Amino acid sequence: MSQRLPKRAEFLQALREEGAQTLFALRTACAVLLALGLAFRLDLDRPGSAAVTVLIVSLSQAGMVLEKSFYRILGTVAGGTAAVVFVMLFAQQRLLFTVAVAVWVGLAVVGSSWYRSFRAYAFILAGYTVCLVGFPAVETPALAYHVAIDRVAVVSLGILCGGLLSVLVFPRSTVSSLIGLVRGQVCRFLTLCQQVLTTEMTSGALREAHMSFAGDVVNLELLRGGSHFEAPDSRLRSGRLRRLNADFMQAVTSLHSYHRVRRAMPYADDQSLLLLDSMAAELDRALRTVTGGIPASAQEAVPVASRLRELLSNWDVRVEATLASLSQTLAVSSNEALLAAMFQLRQFGDEVLAYMESYAALSAAQDAVEREIPPTASQVDPLLASLAGLRAFSAVLAVGVFWIASDWTYGFYAIMLAAVGSSLFAASPDPVKAAVGMSKGFALGFLAAVAFYGLVLPRMDGFLLLAVSMLPFLLIGTRWMARQETAGIGTGFGLMLLTGQNLTNTMTFDMTQLFNQSLATFIGLGAAILAYAVFMPPQSRWVQRRVRHSLIREVGRALSDEDEHARARFESRVRDRLAQILTQPMQGEAIRNRWVDEGLTVLAAGLALLQLRDENDPVIDAGFLSQVAAAMAFRADFAVGDILPAVKARRLQLAQALQGADVSAARRFSALLALELALLDWDALATPDLTLTAVEGAIHAS
Repeated sequence: MSQRLPKRAEFLQALREEGAQTLFALRTACAVLLALGLAFRLDLDRPGSAAVTVLIVSLSQAGMVLEKSFYRILGTVAGGTAAVVFVMLFAQQRLLFTVAVAVWVGLAVVGSSWYRSFRAYAFILAGYTVCLVGFPAVETPALAYHVAIDRVAVVSLGILCGGLLSVLVFPRSTVSSLIGLVRGQVCRFLTLCQQVLTTEMTSGALREAHMSFAGDVVNLELLRGGSHFEAPDSRLRSGRLRRLNADFMQAVTSLHSYHRVRRAMPYADDQSLLLLDSMAAELDRALRTVTGGIPASAQEAVPVASRLRELLSNWDVRVEATLASLSQTLAVSSNEALLAAMFQLRQFGDEVLAYMESYAALSAAQDAVEREIPPTASQVDPLLASLAGLRAFSAVLAVGVFWIASDWTYGFYAIMLAAVGSSLFAASPDPVKAAVGMSKGFALGFLAAVAFYGLVLPRMDGFLLLAVSMLPFLLIGTRWMARQETAGIGTGFGLMLLTGQNLTNTMTFDMTQLFNQSLATFIGLGAAILAYAVFMPPQSRWVQRRVRHSLIREVGRALSDEDEHARARFESRVRDRLAQILTQPMQGEAIRNRWVDEGLTVLAAGLALLQLRDENDPVIDAGFLSQVAAAMAFRADFAVGDILPAVKARRLQLAQALQGADVSAARRFSALLALELALLDWDALATPDLTLTAVEGAIHAS
């Protein structure tokens, strides 16, 4: 019976997922047909564009559909306005018009690279809407304004239909997903705390947890933005969610620092280890509910935060009294290590308390006193963003020159697809893979379009028969769209199916037009793929080295930040970089793990350097800390291994002050020990033959 339950649970979960995907496919197909029918009824010039818009904005969650739709309208209006201006200026000069469009698309791609959310989508739409409006209008400049207005109208209609059905028909709430994500994050984090505080957790398991948490941080920000459009009251809690995310990042970093220091003292005095582990277990118990479980909601976190606050209120007094009674029996080295680990544990306690208070505050009244919201910062490399814009400019300009030279009637379709491909895939971790996936969808959609356009559509009379006959074809594409693995194929299939028909109120059947338009589509998309495959692809060694070095330079950047929120900004920037690294195409799991280890080491080293800077110790001056940061960033004449003896010497010098139970000295000693461990890790990562096990023994030997 016990063996059958997991299988039954897995079957039910798979059944729920299958049902949700099927409902999404049906809802999206119905929204496409609704938009198409209304566009026919309103006698718009391009009814198919309304249906295409539904496909593009369709997402599984209602709030995210509304957010994406909002930014799509903004981008469409901006792109349509720019297209009218370009037509007015360069209607008689196709080359100048093409150059202006290529520059606009390139700048739009650069703009889209600065955002992680759907704000980037507004720039993408502004980029290729110029092509969708401008090139059809350039042949008849007098109709440019009419084309722009029609484009905005059909896009708005598609957005209205897609958003309406996503909210009314079997809606999947973004707010519910956000609540589930937050509760799941708390559950996984407190489970990790239990494993670190009460068991011997391996570095590999902790690395996997960090990678999972990096995705949680990004997803929470995305869902937070989408929830604004779905539930007005969620905007009032937006600041609390931002603070929750910032507190979560700091608590995870402190937990990792404690784990690192604890693993560095495996041969310490049994008495000191017993004391440390008992205090860690007591802290873990305080993070549980009365029944010993994990708080399942923000309301249950309120008493947990209260008990944790009470435990930490007399923590220092208890530790000092215990250490005083043990100081005569502990060896000097054990006493030093114990003090450092105790301080790291106390720092983790303070920060996990802030995290639990932020979680509990989600259930508080809206007029409750709010703590200050730490700043968040996303990181974008200006050079890499510029290269993405240059790739888009080159692809659009090359196809535009081909259009002018060949004087091919359907050449502007190729330009439009080059712009669409260059814009849509610019933010993808692997643009070539994403574009190839959509190309497969285009190829399958072309076959479906030929069959439907040539065999089915001529026999249909009226919109009702059109909708009934098109529904099975649409369901194929929307069903693929419902699965993350085949979403690109499904989108390409639906786009080619709808654009290939050239649906209007007065239909004309011209297979030559379908073939020419499809050929232009593949030429334009191929140009975008070629640009990303040849011109500094994201998986190239140079690009990956630059991303890695930008991560390392955050240590020096944090030291130069004198603001009170320097640590919050440092954490946010490094974790944003780390999330970007995890989405990059890697040559094997070993390389991915190495990059994650480097990111976690940068976090540990940066946190220790910031703590030492704030202590204002004359022995550990700003110049010395800058030398450490420069050595890590490979900007000095000496390596990390050369500066490690100086760090060790300062730690041993500071150890003499620990005998007087100086709290400030204990804090600096703990930070120095954490810095030394991080530098040992960094030296090991730079020397593949040196294992992390050897590193853990090195600090004990010192």
